[in-house]
Amino acid sequence: MYAARVYWSDPVCMFIGSPLRQTADVQGFDNGWWGTILGSPRFLKDYGSCAMVDGVEVCNLTTPQLSAGSSVQSAGISTSTIPYVSNNTVVGCLMAAYINNIIGRRWSLVLSAIISLTGVTIEATSAIGSPARYTQFVVGKVIASIAMGMVVNIVPVYLSETSPPAARGFAISLYQNVQIIGVIVAAGCVFATSARNDPSSYLIPMCVQAIAPGIMLLVTPLIPESPRWLVLKG
Repeated sequence: MYAARVYWSDPVCMFIGSPLRQTADVQGFDNGWWGTILGSPRFLKDYGSCAMVDGVEVCNLTTPQLSAGSSVQSAGISTSTIPYVSNNTVVGCLMAAYINNIIGRRWSLVLSAIISLTGVTIEATSAIGSPARYTQFVVGKVIASIAMGMVVNIVPVYLSETSPPAARGFAISLYQNVQIIGVIVAAGCVFATSARNDPSSYLIPMCVQAIAPGIMLLVTPLIPESPRWLVLKG
């Protein structure tokens, strides 16, 4: 409780933590919306294939489509054993290890936001025209997953280097907890649009992904750079 009081009473911690909590929302929302959107009839109709079963139209993604869409971020894939972390997220972590030291923590976060917004844009525009382009959608998810991997690496490092010692553990654990909020918001967003019978039923949750990285992009340039990185760079 003492660590929490230190964190919430320090205006610098609050200012720094605000955009960084958005990075947790990015990861949580991206992880949460995909699993729930698979129950959307309109998404399955536009991106999958349909067949008549007992006089009823049934639409589903093919097995290769489902595998491609899920493997970019699901748990337990090949080189990753961390829940909600995929091969592409691992690629993002590897990239961040170098980018973080070259351009600094702050501008690495800005770059992550730009990559995330690029991925979301590619995802959303895959629904333009008929039929919807699932391959383009998966490419967008891959790019968004890379951004997730970058922030997973960058944010804990930045928080550990800028938080007061008494609040350091609380700040980092809070980042992890906010991810769960993102998952809950994603599930609620998909549920709220599930009754729609047009592409907005999946485009709204898809585009909501852009809110958190948009806030990151606007606010992150205003936060201070890591003092440790500045010292390392002389």
